[in-house]
Amino acid sequence: MTVTLEALYSSKILSLAASITRNRLPDDADVVVSRRSAVCGSGIRVGLCFDHERQIADYGHEVQACALGQASAAIVASHCIGLTAAALADAMAQMEAILRGEVPEELLWPDMAVLAPVRDFPPRHDAVLLPYRALTDAFMQ
Repeated sequence: MTVTLEALYSSKILSLAASITRNRLPDDADVVVSRRSAVCGSGIRVGLCFDHERQIADYGHEVQACALGQASAAIVASHCIGLTAAALADAMAQMEAILRGEVPEELLWPDMAVLAPVRDFPPRHDAVLLPYRALTDAFMQ
């Protein structure tokens, strides 16, 4: 394994992937969305309940992805309650910046920085962005 691959699958990323929570869709979900990466085949199904202000009140997901996709989904799951569409767009923009190698000084979710090594592997970007894109789809319904 090269140093680059070691960074890509670091103990921090693997630990984050193993810590994924919210692995069950809410029974009373207002919206359920599935999204699959055309690049790697990773998939996610998310279920959301919204409050009266259209903030996420409950969230669950079913993730079938590599360690990178699982780590990204774990990050999203740990921060999604109370999230608005605008806040999601901000978080996704920051993740996209990280994947371009432009880590913002102040991250909305500091744990996103763990995925910075993925910038050198463009084919893996889709897996990392999958939970953000699924939530974006859900907010659009």
